[in-house]
Amino acid sequence: MKEKLYFIICVKHFSNCHSYEFTWNLLKQTLYSVSGQNSNNFDIIIVSHQTLDDFKTDPFIKNTHFIELDWEPISKKDQWQIGSQVSLKSGRGQVLIDKGSKYIIGLKKALEIGAGKDSYVMFVDADDFISNNLLSYINDNSNYDHFFIKKGFLLGANNSYTDLNNFGFYCGTCNITKLKTLCAGIKFSLIKGSRDSVIKSTRDFWLKRILGSHIPRSTYFLKKGLKVDFINMRLAVYNCSHNESHSGGKIKTYKKKVNKKMYEEFNIPELNDKQ
Repeated sequence: MKEKLYFIICVKHFSNCHSYEFTWNLLKQTLYSVSGQNSNNFDIIIVSHQTLDDFKTDPFIKNTHFIELDWEPISKKDQWQIGSQVSLKSGRGQVLIDKGSKYIIGLKKALEIGAGKDSYVMFVDADDFISNNLLSYINDNSNYDHFFIKKGFLLGANNSYTDLNNFGFYCGTCNITKLKTLCAGIKFSLIKGSRDSVIKSTRDFWLKRILGSHIPRSTYFLKKGLKVDFINMRLAVYNCSHNESHSGGKIKTYKKKVNKKMYEEFNIPELNDKQ
């Protein structure tokens, strides 16, 4: 039996956006990409603070579940973007708590809608793109507990891109893990709805380093004796073509242009000329 894959996407608070409408449009393009899997054995869980569109009438967006939180923003309106508004230390801490808390809510929802213990979970950043072959790869290698995408692409301005051989160091859309592994560090019975109750449902290490951060997860699971597959195929695209990223930074133009094969495999829209 092929195990289902649950994609969990968290959207930052509308107060922590330059434009929430544009942020939601980025999410829409990511949902097009995720929904393009060659198998339909997946669900998508979106955790946000305001649903601008649930895309129920869009035939290209599939198997979605929306969760709205009434939490306050994790940071002040003008103190969320690292580099231009806050320091790396302060900004990164905010992001780890925000993402970790929302991913716990997403995991709870996956259990509620019937996820089995051997199902897989992938945390996807709300602006990235993934290969339509990803789920097929997971199904063909389901003897692993965890997958780490080592290589990918970085999308820049005007549909330019570059290869990213240390993809997992930079992009959060790089880990696929067994649901039971991620849930092992969470006491769901303690969750009452507030962010504080979610934070108290797990250890600080699990919240910030395993769930909130993408970098330490593979090494930690490997040390714990889990079977980890370090994938060399380029199965994801880190979208740095816009200014809504928490990490900030200058939008760059690269030498290569997105080709037909990449458009089809990752369902990358031709948005950048309009941004």
